[in-house]
Amino acid sequence: MSKPKSNNAKTISVALTLCLVCSVLVSAAAVGLKPAQVENARLDRNKNILVAASMFDPASDTNEDVAERFEDFEVKIVDLSKGNYLDDDALKTAGIPDRNAYDASQATKNKALSEDLGSNDPAGIGRVPKYAKVYVKSDDAGKPEMVVLPIQGYGLWGTIYGFLTLESDMNTIKGISFYEHKETPGLGARIEEPE
Repeated sequence: MSKPKSNNAKTISVALTLCLVCSVLVSAAAVGLKPAQVENARLDRNKNILVAASMFDPASDTNEDVAERFEDFEVKIVDLSKGNYLDDDALKTAGIPDRNAYDASQATKNKALSEDLGSNDPAGIGRVPKYAKVYVKSDDAGKPEMVVLPIQGYGLWGTIYGFLTLESDMNTIKGISFYEHKETPGLGARIEEPE
């Protein structure tokens, strides 16, 4: 019996073809699934806002319930130095084209939308946004029933992100939820537990 001849060119061409096919499949899957990923991220954010507002029960509520209840909230941008909401003209002047797309974390990278803390920075944050996106639920008369604020702070292993809900008196905390952290599965990750 004769041994089959080893052909390096064939081996390399098979490996390259396999790599090319796999990379095309992975790229197509990533591009094709991007809209679903964006929608799932939006749904997760809305669920966490409703959890902080005590308006969501994970045991019984569906995605349709989340969408229906979230319609009760109005997205507003608040000027953190003055404490007032920005109207459409003020948003344009501030350089915020879309209140729904505004991201305070990304705003800290933009000098026009953030300010440097300089030496007054004991936590080592560096820059803070000038504006924040809040979610306001009003009653039929237009008076705010609750306001959901985004919160963030450093944990042991990284930044913790969440939502804090204030009742209509703007002094009483109604609820809180955390949606992103880098804490370990031990005690640190218990912040996601409801009680």
